[in-house]
Amino acid sequence: MKPDEEARLTFRYPASLRDLLTEEAEANNRSLGAEIVHRLQMSFVKAVDRAMGIDDRLTLAIERLAAAVEKTNERS
Repeated sequence: MKPDEEARLTFRYPASLRDLLTEEAEANNRSLGAEIVHRLQMSFVKAVDRAMGIDDRLTLAIERLAAAVEKTNERS
């Protein structure tokens, strides 16, 4: 699969988790799918950060900055 191609994934998850994700998606001006993809991508960033020994506080700051930049880009 090419990096720019999209893959489809169907899975079951609790309705309570869907509700939480939906609330966060709305707060972040994303679709539910985009919120899930964003969170999955961030989990890989965290794994790399941990492997490199980057402090959790720095990781949180980077995540917040990335989210702010993403929101700014969406408004443009």
